[in-house]
Amino acid sequence: MQSKLKYLLSCGVLLSLAFLATPAHAAIMTLIDHNALVEVDPTSQSGLSTWTVDGIDHMYQQWFWYRQGNVAEKSIDTLPLVTSNVFDPEFDGSDNGFFARYQQPGVNGFRLDLLYTLLGGDNGSGTADLAEQIRIRNTGETTLNLTFFQYCDFDLSSVPAGDTGASFNANSVTQSNGVVVVAETVVTPVPARREVNLFSNTLTALNDGVATNLNNNAAALDGDVTWAFQWDITLPVGGTFIISKDKHIQTILVPEPSSALLAGLGLMGLVPLTRRMRRKAG
Repeated sequence: MQSKLKYLLSCGVLLSLAFLATPAHAAIMTLIDHNALVEVDPTSQSGLSTWTVDGIDHMYQQWFWYRQGNVAEKSIDTLPLVTSNVFDPEFDGSDNGFFARYQQPGVNGFRLDLLYTLLGGDNGSGTADLAEQIRIRNTGETTLNLTFFQYCDFDLSSVPAGDTGASFNANSVTQSNGVVVVAETVVTPVPARREVNLFSNTLTALNDGVATNLNNNAAALDGDVTWAFQWDITLPVGGTFIISKDKHIQTILVPEPSSALLAGLGLMGLVPLTRRMRRKAG
């Protein structure tokens, strides 16, 4: 399933389908696929504010900010919204795709397309996947110098505290709380900067009216963990910049006590047999 969607993304098929879909005007867009549900508000910083898997909500906020030059960054919902809608990329009766297009007009203008594809798992599996693509095109008349941010605040199992988060390399981050783990990988391109922090330090910095650069902290933190990525973009007139990312939520299933006991007994029974086989081989 994932390879099929990646192929469609690479061909631009999903983007075409999304733009051809009937525009929607409601603020909250809902994506559903199997055991997963996502809600996105493209008109406010709430952004992606719900991601339930098997009925449990793990998301508090994910959204995007941009900066042109050295002025303060702004969230993308401050840009004129051309269209936003949900659509059915697999033609299976489930609207699990989301598309939004923003347009900054003028000499220094640019177009920003945001595309989500939700892939749920089997009911009770505790797993789901969210593929994301951001496409920025310079529609102005001069070279575009843009800084772009993604900010994430997961509250795994709907619990704000008690998480552990770390960025193990420049393009990935992992956050866990008990048996629930969320991981994000930036497929391309590698971000220029990153930041693992505690709520609401990064969010405050993005909204304080001063130009911000992420602090590159990647070390593990415990608590109400957040993370962010930053891309520094230079685009010629007509040039395009594409960010492809993937998020995966997984619940580590713990075996029932009876199953664990049986497995243990089975392993105990194998020990003498293994020893006998080794003696025989010797």
